[in-house]
Amino acid sequence: MNPRHAAALALVGWYLMMPPLAADLDSTCGADRLLPATSDLFVSLLTWRNPSEVNMIRCDSLRHEVRYDAPMSDWSQVGSFESLAACQAEYESNQRPLNNEEVLNGGIAKMELSDEGEQHPSDESLQIRAKTVEISVRGETGGMKCVATDDPRLKEK
Repeated sequence: MNPRHAAALALVGWYLMMPPLAADLDSTCGADRLLPATSDLFVSLLTWRNPSEVNMIRCDSLRHEVRYDAPMSDWSQVGSFESLAACQAEYESNQRPLNNEEVLNGGIAKMELSDEGEQHPSDESLQIRAKTVEISVRGETGGMKCVATDDPRLKEK
């Protein structure tokens, strides 16, 4: 190997990147949103619901949709590593379930259902939503990738 190539390879680091959720890419789902989306206003007229409630329900749904096809520049950087092996080791550690994962998923499910107007959801509704949360979290962490710090896809926008 030529010394210039060796030096260039030594400068390359690695990022562990996580794909975004559809809600992350929808500006009407952010905490800083001022107005609901036009579609939320239309649905609120049809269903006789508050536009904010319609927006909350739609955005909760989008928080369960992992967008693997999003440009790499929209992905989140989870970690930075000096070697590909270190990045892959972190990826592997993120694939293991947490000790309290079921409790966390249940809490998120209860919070989402409460936000959507179900103050006393049934156990079945909670279990179904908790499973949906688990699937989206697994999809997001399972979709992580190690990407070189000089990858041109990180700069695209």
